[in-house]
Amino acid sequence: MANIVISWHNQLLFANENARPPFYQAFIDGLKKAGNNILLYENSTFMKNEKNKIPEKYLAQIKKFNPDLFIFFNNQFWDISDTFKDTPMVIYDVDSPNVFNNVDLLKENPNRYLYLTIQTGNREILHDILGCDLKRTQYIPPFTNIQREKCKQDINIAFCGSPWLFNDYNDFMKFANRKPCRQDRKYALMVFEEFKKNPQMSPVEIYSKLNIVPKKHYLEFKNQQITAARIAGSRRCKILSEIYDLGLEIRGYCWDGKILKAFPELQLCYNIEPVYDTKTTQEFF
Repeated sequence: MANIVISWHNQLLFANENARPPFYQAFIDGLKKAGNNILLYENSTFMKNEKNKIPEKYLAQIKKFNPDLFIFFNNQFWDISDTFKDTPMVIYDVDSPNVFNNVDLLKENPNRYLYLTIQTGNREILHDILGCDLKRTQYIPPFTNIQREKCKQDINIAFCGSPWLFNDYNDFMKFANRKPCRQDRKYALMVFEEFKKNPQMSPVEIYSKLNIVPKKHYLEFKNQQITAARIAGSRRCKILSEIYDLGLEIRGYCWDGKILKAFPELQLCYNIEPVYDTKTTQEFF
């Protein structure tokens, strides 16, 4: 039995105070079933560069809890590595190092942590970005507690998730509005294609890597993380739009974004019925 502190970003809290995605719920339930004590911190807001110190009330709670282990999903927590120097800390990569909090601080002392990832290729990505030893990384397949039930199956394709398209591609429009020449547009497309493969790299880094210098206009991203999410969201919506007529039903959140007007077939497949935990997800599937 161990005392384990866990933290993650739970966007579903905006919709329901009891909401918890099945992956996270299964993780907590499994640890508790094994006899561990859990101190959980989940926040509806997203941390990206939280340089402030941890609030004293949380620090006092953790010290009283006397943890044996910390697990930070996507590193969504304040930096307390120096406060608990002798306590193991695990950073659990669920989405991408692109969304980690305080990546710069992790780079300064990458081997202070152990790393878990649910994506097969991300051990090398963690090593390349943070400089951590590959021996300190481990791949673990994703999991849930969702069980198969004997019931009428009246949905052919059930998709539960977010479109990741919260608004449009403003950075690309700004570039186009500068009236770049043909050569600059060609270079921007090269940067765009490389970014889709390596969303951890900034446009400045990609221009340098490709050894190209535009005549006048560069492609720039105001928020690299959001741009990567939009690109992934476009890919997701294009795939769903190819299968909508096979009996697709969509549930989840954020399907009312203005950019989804380009996918009317997906809006017509959307069911507003809430899905916010293991039970409601299992009923949908």
